[in-house]
Amino acid sequence: MRMQVLPAILLAISIAPSCARTETGSLEAGEDPVLSIAGQIVFDGGDPAGWRLTIGRIQRGAMELSFSEEVELGKDGRFEIAVPEAGEYAVGLAGPGTRSGRHTSIHDRVLVQPGGIRWDLRMAVGGLVVEGLKALPTLAEIVAAPGDPKEGYWAAATLAGGREWSSELCVGRRGRWEIEHAPSGTIRLGERNGQNYHLSPHEREPAITVTVKPGEVTRVRWPG
Repeated sequence: MRMQVLPAILLAISIAPSCARTETGSLEAGEDPVLSIAGQIVFDGGDPAGWRLTIGRIQRGAMELSFSEEVELGKDGRFEIAVPEAGEYAVGLAGPGTRSGRHTSIHDRVLVQPGGIRWDLRMAVGGLVVEGLKALPTLAEIVAAPGDPKEGYWAAATLAGGREWSSELCVGRRGRWEIEHAPSGTIRLGERNGQNYHLSPHEREPAITVTVKPGEVTRVRWPG
């Protein structure tokens, strides 16, 4: 299936030696330094099971295809991925349903140094249901059509520390959109079309804003 790929967004994070490596002690002469990205994803009000975390090498501002590693998270959200060399890497989280016309993601860029780094995320979540949407193509129709789908709906939010969350919907006949792991707080929603489809959700003008409470389902009807 062809889908629009969201660009990685530079986010401010705290870099510290990996806790998984603190018991190794000092390096012996000639021993290579440990290089890994480790951490834990915690959703207050849900769990990250089924979310996929991807690490990719970045060189000169672009994703380097020579190294890419993906893991599926369990309920505890813990992970550790060894990387081949020091430098800048893209970290991406993709929610369940990404391959079926729903794309929820969080992106970051990190600098890996000898000893490894931690990448942790804790996010209070709730549910968001948007009704009254226009019907969109089916998945089969999108696969059969040339090019990427240009019509759909998007949601975006700024998380604590400046991190960015986004979700997009490009398929569906029901006129209804359910987001299970929506971050608590203010979420911006808008419609994707031929004029703005090439922009990231964070660059588009919202049509409405809603407030999601942790552990609760917020329902909203699309205007018009």
